[in-house]
Amino acid sequence: MKVLGTNIGGLTLKEMEEVFEDDSFEKLVQNDKIESFMRQVPGTECPSLEFKLDKSKISPANLAAYCGSLNIFKFLCINGVEFDSETAKYCVKGGNREIIELAYQRGLSFNNTLTEAIMHHHYQIANWILDNFENAPFTMEDAIISCSSVAMSSVLKSGKFSFSNKAVFRSIQFEIMPLLMMILEEKDFDIEMKSPAGFTPAIQAIYANCPIALELLLKRNPSLESKIFTLDSIIKSQEVQDLIQGYLETHKKTTKKRSRRA
Repeated sequence: MKVLGTNIGGLTLKEMEEVFEDDSFEKLVQNDKIESFMRQVPGTECPSLEFKLDKSKISPANLAAYCGSLNIFKFLCINGVEFDSETAKYCVKGGNREIIELAYQRGLSFNNTLTEAIMHHHYQIANWILDNFENAPFTMEDAIISCSSVAMSSVLKSGKFSFSNKAVFRSIQFEIMPLLMMILEEKDFDIEMKSPAGFTPAIQAIYANCPIALELLLKRNPSLESKIFTLDSIIKSQEVQDLIQGYLETHKKTTKKRSRRA
């Protein structure tokens, strides 16, 4: 058994360069040094070969998939290596289409790997997974964590994704205005939804001193309850105060015009 000193799950490929020693067994896998690998590992040993990662284990196939080492992955497959429950996710994280296709041809399922594809910005792979496999709903929180506008847009445009209220408040909290704008375009958006703290999106915008978010919310629904504008004690931003004052004046004028017409 080959021993690694750290858990690959928390490493990027760049970090592996620093962790794996030169000429080490795992370095051969990472760099796809197939000839050196074959000299050290006879094909008959492939099915039982594994690395030990702290308290867990990883197969060479999973490491090769994660590193995109196609030649070594092929060699392992030819020599009867068995896939485990994590292989599909490592394949998707690695993003090598040939490795994914080879694993798929050998019967590997890619159910519930959509999150890995989007988190690692492999969008073509994500589309393939979405069209061909079963997946748990990919939420807007997942999209925010992935820091991907493509993922955020996909969440909103695809009926196969789930949408949660938490995304609205996170978009305001972290001032992700493109995301908030996309959310506000949704027909089912509830502007009076409540956060766990009991805030509406408008109140959240006031607390966060985010006038841009508040302005977007007001444009989405000018009939917001006036009570949100009585919270003087929490309005710290002069810009927010000016926005609210301007809104109130405009709202009063609009109300008067409607009354006259009636």
